[in-house]
Amino acid sequence: MFKLEKKGIVDVIVGDGPLDTDAVEELNLLLEQAVSNGPPRLVFDLNQVPFIHSTGLEWLLDAHDRCTNLGGRLELANANALCRDILRITAVDHQLETFDELISAVGSFTR
Repeated sequence: MFKLEKKGIVDVIVGDGPLDTDAVEELNLLLEQAVSNGPPRLVFDLNQVPFIHSTGLEWLLDAHDRCTNLGGRLELANANALCRDILRITAVDHQLETFDELISAVGSFTR
């Protein structure tokens, strides 16, 4: 299950399940909320996400494109070792900025 939290001016998606086909519908609803208030400042906190499926990778890239097209950004934080490897092997980490800590990702929106 995923949810949207507010950290100052930044929206943060947090969840505790795999980023897979079953999660996409729920994530699309959260993305709609995040983009509805102007240019999105969005961080996806992967701290409790055990795995990222190819569908989840596609969702991340599509969400990134949507945020960028609206004048905002999507960034990733707290990926575990497996998720970091998946992001690296698929080169998604070259397209989305990734941070080791949530506080760094949130703070990046103030620079």
